[in-house]
Amino acid sequence: MPAQSTPEAHTDATPDTFRRLYAEWRYAKATWDAQCYSPENYAGGLPDDVLNALCIAACDALNAFLLHPAENIKQLALKLNVFRDEEIEDGWTKASEIVAVIARDANRLIRNADA
Repeated sequence: MPAQSTPEAHTDATPDTFRRLYAEWRYAKATWDAQCYSPENYAGGLPDDVLNALCIAACDALNAFLLHPAENIKQLALKLNVFRDEEIEDGWTKASEIVAVIARDANRLIRNADA
């Protein structure tokens, strides 16, 4: 039988800022989706103010995640996958700023790899 997972077993596994921002974005996106597609809201939709608040929360969380520096190639790959999957290049307000951060990430990581 596998060892039981307890909160104490995870106390030393505090997520770094990058992982926390990723989790916050995924949670905000999931909350938005859950509200939009819940059985009680699906047919009639959400009130505009609720829908806008959920959208803003998810978009702000996504921007925070993508604008945060990647510390390693694995984080950069995750950012690039999210960038592609969320179609950031297609009219996203902060797209050029996000591309600049991703380019800086790549340049910094390649410099560090060569050092």
